Amino acid sequence: ERVEIIGDMTFMQCQSLKQINIPKSVQKIGETAFWMCWDLERVHIPEELKSIGYGAFEGTALTTLYIPSSVETIEETIVDDGVVLYFGHDSKPEGWSDLYNESETCKYGYTYEEYEAEISNL
Repeated sequence: ERVEIIGDMTFMQCQSLKQINIPKSVQKIGETAFWMCWDLERVHIPEELKSIGYGAFEGTALTTLYIPSSVETIEETIVDDGVVLYFGHDSKPEGWSDLYNESETCKYGYTYEEYEAEISNL
């Protein structure tokens, strides 16, 4: 059976989770899905994902996160302050929060491969 949604609070406070590859079948990551997963350092989001809910990756060890251009809906706060978001979009999509304006924590126009190359230099 295919997983299409990672529901609200699914992995909340999962302390043993260090990295996750979201399956290609997943269309939506729910609110606080990975909230307070303190050890989570790496997430791979597939190009098929459409939506990321509020607080999905807050309280984690993430320092960067790649958001593919397939994502149409993203809540206001999905990560902690200071996490650098790399987007597959060329610019902030219409209707997205001003939190996603281009700045030192929001970088637009990246492919996943370019993101991987950039973070390997950090």
